[in-house]
Amino acid sequence: MTNWHYYNQNGEKIGPISVSALKELTRQGLITRETIIENQDGRSSAAEKVNGLTFPETIPVPPPIIQTTNAGYTPPPPQQPGFAQDWQQALQQHGMGGQQPQNGGILYWYLEVLKKYATFSGRARRREFISFLLIQCPINVFLGVLSGVVQAIAETSGSPVIGFFSLMFSILFWSYVLAMLLPTLALDVRRLHDLGHSGLFLLLIFIPIVGPILVMAIFVSMLFRDGQPGENKYGPNPKGSNHAH
Repeated sequence: MTNWHYYNQNGEKIGPISVSALKELTRQGLITRETIIENQDGRSSAAEKVNGLTFPETIPVPPPIIQTTNAGYTPPPPQQPGFAQDWQQALQQHGMGGQQPQNGGILYWYLEVLKKYATFSGRARRREFISFLLIQCPINVFLGVLSGVVQAIAETSGSPVIGFFSLMFSILFWSYVLAMLLPTLALDVRRLHDLGHSGLFLLLIFIPIVGPILVMAIFVSMLFRDGQPGENKYGPNPKGSNHAH
């Protein structure tokens, strides 16, 4: 049948055309769902209501992206460096040398003590002393507990393999303790120097009964007392011009 008509966008009546021509125009997109179609009986309707016509799927076009400026936007504060970044920064600071920073992290000061492994001269600021303890004490406790647990398991089980690991952990623990003995004593002496005292004060521990009490009081003083301002007989102030411990 060729007595079909349709109305284009300008309202003009086009036809007559066949049903196959209507289908082709629909496939090409020239006839849309809203196009008015007039059938052979003279009745008009939208093209989507005509049987046999299929319309291509239309892909929705996303709206354009409009860039806006947020004048009142405040960027989030930078994240604090984690353990790995702090450790890397401490290594870089020691590798670079130069002037000692006044506000390094605890890892920096821990490495600073190891760097002065057997240095009994000079002064150590309170931050260096406390930072070293914050790393040194947990390591000692961890290795000691680990060694004790493995040793207890070895004695209970009687396994030679676990006994071997118990021996290895004990060697590791005591090796670390002995290796850190000298830098710890050197740090204690330098901290006493910062307070204006001689490192010989540590020998008070050998006095029966009273000695340990005196050394404990000295230790508390090393933790909480500020160093002598300026230069003393043991060397310049490790804080320099910065008075923050």
